[in-house]
Amino acid sequence: LHADDSVIDLLCKEGFSQTQGARPLRRAAERLLTVPLSLRILLANIPEKGEVHVRAVEGKLEIDIREPGTCDEAEEEFEAPVGDAEVSAS
Repeated sequence: LHADDSVIDLLCKEGFSQTQGARPLRRAAERLLTVPLSLRILLANIPEKGEVHVRAVEGKLEIDIREPGTCDEAEEEFEAPVGDAEVSAS
């Protein structure tokens, strides 16, 4: 799993409350990352040993699953925003 700093920032923002501290962090991680990633794995044709790249854009996480060794930081093309968005099986 490759996540840029924007992912950590979003999880910290969504997973913290003034009254509960960081208690909501697990629910935020499940809602924004774990559930959407699980759906992508179940519904999409994932390459064996695929690399998962995550970044935050406009308050949502974008997940891109790539063939191993095809990571090029200059050409980060993410497929679909996740979180509250739809998951495609493409």
